[in-house]
Amino acid sequence: MVRHPAPTGRTDPPGPRFERIPKPTGGTRWLTRLDPVGDARYREAVRPVAGRIERSLGPEVFAVRSTPSRTGWEVRPWGPARAAWRRVLGAAFRQAARGTTFAVADVRDCYASISPKTIGALLGPDAADAVAILRLLHHHGARGLPVGPDASAILANAALARLDQAIRRAGTSHVRWVDDFVVWGAATDVRRSLAALAAAAAGIGLELHGVKTRLLSDRHEARALLLGERESSIIAAP
Repeated sequence: MVRHPAPTGRTDPPGPRFERIPKPTGGTRWLTRLDPVGDARYREAVRPVAGRIERSLGPEVFAVRSTPSRTGWEVRPWGPARAAWRRVLGAAFRQAARGTTFAVADVRDCYASISPKTIGALLGPDAADAVAILRLLHHHGARGLPVGPDASAILANAALARLDQAIRRAGTSHVRWVDDFVVWGAATDVRRSLAALAAAAAGIGLELHGVKTRLLSDRHEARALLLGERESSIIAAP
């Protein structure tokens, strides 16, 4: 009988690992892989603010909604959220009055642009542990909110909720999937909403993507772009 040697223990240092993933539309996204202990600590650090962040979100937000659980919080399933997003947009296209203008907007390098300082300013002392972990991850090479962990997605909603509020105040309708926005209404109102969105983003250190933020020609272009057979980049993580 052949005896195989026992597996050796891990000798690599603990800490985050970075994985390079191609984006569907070109370019590269860096995912941060945390070890189980690191991920658990990050989740626990976000627990004191998860409920408050969730309550700050309106019904126009579909991705990365959280719900209480035995461990503090969990992210709601992706599939039903995506299906609901498509239903709402489909109804908007069907019911839009003549002359309704649609626009899309995207936050450039969203997670990487949300700094620990911004999270601390938005959430206050309750987020102190989360800010400390983000600073530690920054020391290891992560930028802003590391893409990958669910805890980052919860914290991102704290910042992106400010952008939702700016659009609401401008008087247009919108939906959001992660950091991708679809806005519709009268042409002048939509233009005002995009300006308000850009200003709100700049106020917390974010920037709209110049190419991906634009008015669409009509509802037919909007439907083809957003509800076509092939999912657009709007589905991807930031």
